[in-house]
Amino acid sequence: MRKILCIILTCLMCSIMPVVLAVDSTELQDRQKEVQEQINKTNDELSDLKMDKNLIHRGLNDGFSGGERKKNEVLQLKILEPSLIILDELDSGLDVDSLKIVSENISDYINKNKDTAVLIITHYPKILQYLPPDFVHILYNGKIAYTSTKELALEIEKNGYKNIINKSNDIDGND
Repeated sequence: MRKILCIILTCLMCSIMPVVLAVDSTELQDRQKEVQEQINKTNDELSDLKMDKNLIHRGLNDGFSGGERKKNEVLQLKILEPSLIILDELDSGLDVDSLKIVSENISDYINKNKDTAVLIITHYPKILQYLPPDFVHILYNGKIAYTSTKELALEIEKNGYKNIINKSNDIDGND
């Protein structure tokens, strides 16, 4: 809850200031320090993502390009520090340079937060060059049809899904 509160304080500092002024000076100094630390962290994360610092003063994703939206999602995860991250088509809308920047930031986050679980949903294995997975699962007809390593994604890139689906049907005994 405190992490969300810090973000609210950062985004809504003007409207919260009258409430903050009603507390004793020690508590006020502590809150000001927390807000300043959150502002500094946000500015550092914006720099890491090579995002314009003025974007945080807009409404959420208001007028953002596809790449800016993806970078904004990564900014949010770095600030909120979740223990489970689900990235749905992270590579969609990103140019090659932005994909690398976003992937490096996610990788840095994962390395600093070892207990974080990450689920990447993608149609293209390019992102796996930057964020190598422990497992690759193929969904087919609403079920996990096949599980393997990163090499599975490379095989699909080279040969398509047909062989994988056929292997899955052979294992399950389906036609």
